[in-house]
Amino acid sequence: MAKSEKTTSRGVTKPATRHKRTPRIPTGMAPGVSHDITANIAVAAAKDAPVSPQEEPPRSSRSDQATKLERLVGLLRRPGGASLAELCTATGWQAHSVRGALAGALKHKGFAVRSEKVEGIRRYRITAPA
Repeated sequence: MAKSEKTTSRGVTKPATRHKRTPRIPTGMAPGVSHDITANIAVAAAKDAPVSPQEEPPRSSRSDQATKLERLVGLLRRPGGASLAELCTATGWQAHSVRGALAGALKHKGFAVRSEKVEGIRRYRITAPA
């Protein structure tokens, strides 16, 4: 048998193949980090530079923003309730996530959520306050 052949487990002789090696990425280097040390030093120095109070972005306070669950409660308290599509649009969630919030989070907060079909569209509404 020549060096360029190998025998398989079934006793069949095949030509030996060489696999190309995948180039290695240096360890410890984050994606997008330059191998040029001077560029990395400049980026690090810019990150460590002090930020003046005028440059800081304003922080949002929770008092002026409604959470997604609060938005759901607001829609469900309307006299006609809300459809699943309306709830999905208001929260940006998928339908299964909205249903989960109705059955889980709102139920744990003490709300009783009712559903009924009105003109072929299922509508959800709150029947008991927290």
